[in-house]
Amino acid sequence: MNKKIEIGLNHLNTKFGELKPVLINDKVYYLDNNRETIFFYYRRSSCLRCYINYERIWKFFEKILQMEYNEIMELVRVWIHKTYGLKGLTPECSFIHWLINKLN
Repeated sequence: MNKKIEIGLNHLNTKFGELKPVLINDKVYYLDNNRETIFFYYRRSSCLRCYINYERIWKFFEKILQMEYNEIMELVRVWIHKTYGLKGLTPECSFIHWLINKLN
C-alpha cells in the first residue's frame, strides 16, 4: 500500500470510521453523527457505484493532498471495503448526481 493511501485511510477512519447505514427506498446512505450523508449507493442496482460527498471527502484529497481522481477513487474503494465491508463498489464523485440524490 502506498503512503498516500495509508495516510488517507487513517484520515478517513479518524473522521468517518463510524458512519451509520440508513436504508431509504433503494438507497443505502452512510451518515455521520450530524445525519449528513458521507456516501451512498443504490442497493438493487446493476450499477455498482457509490457516490461520495465531494465537500467532506473528495475535495480534501483533491485540494489538500493534491491527489488525482484515480488515486482518490482507489483510496475510497479500499476504505469502504476495509471499514464497511462493501466489496465491488466503485466510488464516484459526480457533483450533479450528488446534489440531485442526497438525503434531505
